[in-house]
Amino acid sequence: MQRNPPIIRLAIVGFGAVASEVYTPILKHLPIAQVTAIADANDERRALAARAFPSARLSNSHQSLFAAEGIDAVLIATPPAQHAEAAIVAWENGVHVHVEKPAASTRKDADRMVSAWRAAKGPLATVGFNYRFHPHHETLRQWLQEGRLGRVISFRYTFSTPPRILPEWKIGSSAGGGVLLDLASHGADLIRYLLGQEIASVSCLLRSVITEADTAIVTACLSNGVIGTIECSHSSHEQGTIEIVGTRGSVLVDRYRTMVPRITGVGVEGLAARLTAPLRELKGLGYWMRRQRQPWCEPSFARSLKVFLRNCAGEHIPHPTLDDGWHSLAVILAAEESARTGRPQIPALQLSTQRPTESESPTR
Repeated sequence: MQRNPPIIRLAIVGFGAVASEVYTPILKHLPIAQVTAIADANDERRALAARAFPSARLSNSHQSLFAAEGIDAVLIATPPAQHAEAAIVAWENGVHVHVEKPAASTRKDADRMVSAWRAAKGPLATVGFNYRFHPHHETLRQWLQEGRLGRVISFRYTFSTPPRILPEWKIGSSAGGGVLLDLASHGADLIRYLLGQEIASVSCLLRSVITEADTAIVTACLSNGVIGTIECSHSSHEQGTIEIVGTRGSVLVDRYRTMVPRITGVGVEGLAARLTAPLRELKGLGYWMRRQRQPWCEPSFARSLKVFLRNCAGEHIPHPTLDDGWHSLAVILAAEESARTGRPQIPALQLSTQRPTESESPTR
């Protein structure tokens, strides 16, 4: 007889747009999670949280939130510059942490987080790189592992959003914003995850189109010599694509428009496969139609959060760790330095504190 999974008592720190508009609808349909406490310093956002989760205990600070018992895990959705303080207090109290990306906005904070997580010896530390869990990206990763594209030659990742009024913290990198930390951090993680290679060096150009430094092109060289670009903007149209080019074929995945991924290239598909391609694409018609009606309908958020909660309940499903968060941040910091100096930079992939080993890490 199969047992029902335990209920995870979840706290939320920071009830801004991501928590209220993205995670709240998801959590209302996740029986494994019970939102028991919410912290936000803003009175209006606390009132919004009270309406969304009437039974949750409200607090104006994460310190008072963790002072009371009854929390198993926490979702940290504050501006990135505030991630470290909330996560460290959570680990000190033995609470599992799912922190939105970027994990931190500075090397100092990232090192402090790793030290606190290592000292806690038990709680999970996951980072919200939700696009790993997009079904198209999962298919693409499987194809790459199977070698169906042949030897990878190049890649191109794009992520852009329309011009809009951004919160102040999203504009400046010191608060954890800026197009590199906000958007390119996803690309740095996804390329590393899909291709299984570290980003060995980067060159970056930044341009101010509407707001300061809102558009970036990062040229990245991987540890195996493969070269590609990560292109991001806060001042374009809604776009999220990744293209991988190999010696046997290529794949272009568009999170907003692709119904099912498809390998293209001379000799890649037989005649029968090409003739039946439209039928295969019908399988993805439902997802595609939802995306047209609701551009912000992104299935990977729910899949990512479910994995975190299931791991809190004792399962062992692969997910992005704090170590992955550090690697992405190292690439972004190197890109910022390249844009400032005009020279290529090597990401500092060694923490000043020792990282947990594979066997010691509780998230592996």
